[in-house]
Amino acid sequence: SGKTHTMLGGAPDVPEQVGVIPRICADIFAEKAALESKPNARSTYAVEVGYVEVYNENVNDLLADRKADSRGRPVEGDVNLTVVTAPGGGVLLQNQTLRVCDSPEAMLRFIESGNASRHVAATKMNARSSRSHAIFQIVLRETRTTVMANGSSVTGPGVSSRLNLVDLAGSERTADSGVQGKHFDQAVNINQSLTVLGRCIDALAKLSRNPKSVERPPYRESKL
Repeated sequence: SGKTHTMLGGAPDVPEQVGVIPRICADIFAEKAALESKPNARSTYAVEVGYVEVYNENVNDLLADRKADSRGRPVEGDVNLTVVTAPGGGVLLQNQTLRVCDSPEAMLRFIESGNASRHVAATKMNARSSRSHAIFQIVLRETRTTVMANGSSVTGPGVSSRLNLVDLAGSERTADSGVQGKHFDQAVNINQSLTVLGRCIDALAKLSRNPKSVERPPYRESKL
């Protein structure tokens, strides 16, 4: 249905085909440059990216360094991450790889690198079907300088933000896609995780209408 095309885009040199993620990457660095170039600017901003996939109810780090064999060739295999509750709320991926970026082009290179490790397969419906949900994460960290009353300055961490950009795998009718074996198992896991996502959204909608509702989002039923 074009979800991956919408997020990543087509030909990068055709403005109408630039995807959501490349547009956001460009906008972030344009805004970063504008803020840091203001007169008397007190803050600088660092940009990091992470890239993971949810595959068969495992969270795989797509930017992790792959181990090499005796000839220096990358060893195939997933690098699984553990999902834990963050100290301030939300979730945290233990030992996740974050890469520092100094330009939108660097961000896109990490996406390309991560996509090389993402699980895809051919089906009757799609020659290159996503077999996982991919989550590209952009982390912004502010370093703020404060001028004290005595004229001295103190530099320390400011606000940190994380933006998750998600390319969901599509729900799949296995009778139509013709998948078998491990690809059938992948389709089952994709469909189940999307069902849980829908239930979470539905429960949140009910809570927004009625804060006293006893129904709670079933977050823990899927890694997604």
